Amino acid sequence: MPKKNRKNPKKENALKSFETQNSLNNNISKFCCFNFKYFRSTENGQSFEEWQGNNILADLMNKLKEFSQLSVEELKQNHRLKIYGPFPTSKCTDFKLPTDLPKNGIKWSSFRITGEKRLIGFFVSKEAEIDDCKNIANTFYVVFLDENHKFYKSIKKHT
Repeated sequence: MPKKNRKNPKKENALKSFETQNSLNNNISKFCCFNFKYFRSTENGQSFEEWQGNNILADLMNKLKEFSQLSVEELKQNHRLKIYGPFPTSKCTDFKLPTDLPKNGIKWSSFRITGEKRLIGFFVSKEAEIDDCKNIANTFYVVFLDENHKFYKSIKKHT
């Protein structure tokens, strides 16, 4: 006698959950992540409290949420992310390289928040000698808040 074609809701839910988890695992590594381990507010940039007092901390948080939904490549294409490479020279920046950060193996970058406001930090370059570089390729290490675009000063054209 053939078996009846019965549905098993527990099994079906477990399979759907497994499919969703696999989909998440396959896509999650492409998104941009933010790490605040190296954040400093006393050397060159501003503090979170200063940005809150200037009513721009909420802008930062909303942008972080937006940026976290895109890949690094998408952020560059949308002109939200600029990757500079080495730390800028003293004639291009008002900031000083923190002494506890390496001079090589990182790509200094900035995210445009609004107007002149920037989030400054770095990505670890693929050439860096780090055991698990694959897991941090899309991690942006936040170092400074730059309210007045002083990290990498633009040369004004036609002035």
